[in-house]
Amino acid sequence: PSKYCPRRNGIFSDPDPAVCTRFYTCIKGLHTVTDCTSGLHFDEQTGICNWPEQVARSGCEEDKMAACTNNGAFCCTGERVINAAGVELPHPTYINPDDCQKFYVCLNGQTPQESSCSLGQVYNEQTTMCDFPENVPECKGWYKDHPEFAEYYYEDTNLGSDSGTEDTPA
Repeated sequence: PSKYCPRRNGIFSDPDPAVCTRFYTCIKGLHTVTDCTSGLHFDEQTGICNWPEQVARSGCEEDKMAACTNNGAFCCTGERVINAAGVELPHPTYINPDDCQKFYVCLNGQTPQESSCSLGQVYNEQTTMCDFPENVPECKGWYKDHPEFAEYYYEDTNLGSDSGTEDTPA
């Protein structure tokens, strides 16, 4: 047994009870560390990452879950949301108006949970999925305008340019 592997083989939560977002996979006593996707906690009972409300753990560090307050934080309306196919969405999603990469999931339509797309992608409200910025008109230049993400956004400034000559009718 070691700090991260109480047994030679298995999946184990972080030894620090306040760290609920990380777990260790142990094979023959050697561990690999895995962090849950943003906003999720590791569930020792099922061995998967899940919403904090679904995980029976106490003592976790305070989650970065958005809460309805008077300071302008995101709030879920609790209203029924029907998608284009006429299906009610039990956990509707909404784009973060200040950050195209982030969005909110309203758990059971009530509890806001902030989530995020992978680096290089933005949230597409039309498809309710993460997508490339060029497919989301309101976020098209999202990474271009953020120098720290410049390597993920390339714009060919030579596209559409000509050699400077103009065809004239004869």
